[in-house]
Amino acid sequence: MKNAIFLTLMLVLFSCNRIEPSGFWADYHKDYLKKHLNNQELRGGYRAVYWKADSLNTFNPNEIIEYATKKGWSFVDSVNISNEDLKAWQGVNGLFFPLSSDGFNKNPTTQHNEYECFFSWINTEQNIYMFKTGWIMIEQGTDESNDVNGFVVISNKGDEMSVYHLWGE
Repeated sequence: MKNAIFLTLMLVLFSCNRIEPSGFWADYHKDYLKKHLNNQELRGGYRAVYWKADSLNTFNPNEIIEYATKKGWSFVDSVNISNEDLKAWQGVNGLFFPLSSDGFNKNPTTQHNEYECFFSWINTEQNIYMFKTGWIMIEQGTDESNDVNGFVVISNKGDEMSVYHLWGE
């Protein structure tokens, strides 16, 4: 019985990333952490995290990709977002990050209700790094899934960073 309890405790302690999706980001540069939104429900959830530093080039893409990879995320691709692109991200409640169960949409034409989960704190040119996280998103009303659902956003100045993760259905 003692062995079973010990084994259970060890599994919980050493598998936190699987129990709490993308939870490792809460430990990244805590000194610059400004916002951390997290909602986990039975059928899915999301996480949005924001950092702001006092100096330029604090957030290095290579360093961040390496950190994410060590934590189980697999880098897929990156895309630059211009100030012009950001105009399409303007919603009723301000700037949003266009991620929904349909996936990331660089050029949204309508505001999806899931965008409300993801306020875009970075309102200047930025680079988005896309990752497979080991979790999936299922498009609502279908059995289609998307495994690219973790995003790290770094301002072009390198002084701001956000992470967005959406999983489930």
